[in-house]
Amino acid sequence: NVNNVTITLGSSPGALPRYTDFYMFYVINEELTQDVTLKGDYEALVGDRADQFSQECSAKLFPVKCKNLRPGSVIFEISMEPSHAAREALLTLMKAGDLDLPSFDSAVLDPRSLVALAALAYPPEASVAAQVQAAAQKAGVLEAKLAEEQRKTVREQARAAAEAAYTAGRAFGMPAAEALAAAKKAALSVDSSISEDDATSFAESVSPSRLASMAAGLAASRLARLHGRAADEQFQAAYDAAFRVAIASGMTEEEASAAAEMTKEEAELVDNIPIGEIGQAWTSTAASQTQTTTFTMTSTSTFVPLLSNLTVTVDGAACVLDREFVPSQFSYTCEWEWSETKKEHSVVKVDPSTEKESCPHCKLFMPEPVESGLAPLDDEELVEIQELWERTFLPGEEQTLDIKLVTSATSISSRYRITLKRHSPWFVDARYEGTIKWIATVCTRVLTVLSAPNFLAMSKMLQFMELTL
Repeated sequence: NVNNVTITLGSSPGALPRYTDFYMFYVINEELTQDVTLKGDYEALVGDRADQFSQECSAKLFPVKCKNLRPGSVIFEISMEPSHAAREALLTLMKAGDLDLPSFDSAVLDPRSLVALAALAYPPEASVAAQVQAAAQKAGVLEAKLAEEQRKTVREQARAAAEAAYTAGRAFGMPAAEALAAAKKAALSVDSSISEDDATSFAESVSPSRLASMAAGLAASRLARLHGRAADEQFQAAYDAAFRVAIASGMTEEEASAAAEMTKEEAELVDNIPIGEIGQAWTSTAASQTQTTTFTMTSTSTFVPLLSNLTVTVDGAACVLDREFVPSQFSYTCEWEWSETKKEHSVVKVDPSTEKESCPHCKLFMPEPVESGLAPLDDEELVEIQELWERTFLPGEEQTLDIKLVTSATSISSRYRITLKRHSPWFVDARYEGTIKWIATVCTRVLTVLSAPNFLAMSKMLQFMELTL
């Protein structure tokens, strides 16, 4: 339901938004634009092939468009409608930290451009902004504690807090003013005697390279989360991308490692922050080198179908998930040992439940629980499930189970992913069963041939063949 919606883009009013996929991004019939700068010499990199560059760039970042290429290092303009696909393309660009096109040399993004993209890559809802600000402040406090452990002065601890909070906020798309506010709060929580001017100067002294490193790392973590990766994979992706971009921006390996570690910690802090849920009111400004785009939405409410509970049982006993179930978290893991029952087949039951009062038109879709050995479950052809999902697992079997929750009233859906894994010793592991049977068959045949009676019979047969030749 959308009530009293007003959207302005620059000075032109936009159209009424419509829903897209379950990430709940809004699409307006206007384009957002942002200038992006690449490091390098324009003539050497592009020369007279500006049209070809724009075409290949647009193809790589589709549905984001690249246009208005011009010198000044290498500057081009991107434009997009704020859809899920466009934001994912921006996150991918931020994660890489460079633009690699088929017919052109790879070019590194200018750190300031990389950070500016964060304002477009993350939806600026008020409900999320408050959580981002809290996470940024917490990052500052954690950095201050680290400085304290290193026996630095209180003022140095306050500086570390301000720098960390500002870096985290800006990397996650917060406007500069809001990131400065978070930095001030973090610094004052460490040293209440410090002036606001000092706290501001601490935050503003953060290098663009450090901001770009964290922006790339958080983008990598978000992409991994969107693709259903486990939490540890998300955080490692954050570290790897942050380190790579830090090195490309001119940091030493020691500086890059410290920046990447901080980025990994921040990715853990923002792990529970949802993507794309629209709050009651929000206002954001996306800054460009040549223009400022402002869009405002008020009094908005939406509905995203979420599970109320998720229970997994293995042979009648509850399987403890890798994390406590939270409706807004979509990736979980359930692992158990063969030694717990020592049965050939382990019965797994998955019970995803919703509250009928809050989601009366919701339907659950999951893969057919067919017994197909070690073949992966079909995550494309999902069928409606009325009751428990039940399937037997062989020793050593691992499957990824997709659960899609759809509300028939609006066709909006959410998708959960559970990794189910049964650990077992190698000698009972179904993955090695065929190999073990083959080895046993070969050994049996060899021993049969080498047995005394068979060996004597074979010798007599060879002697007979010699006499007949």
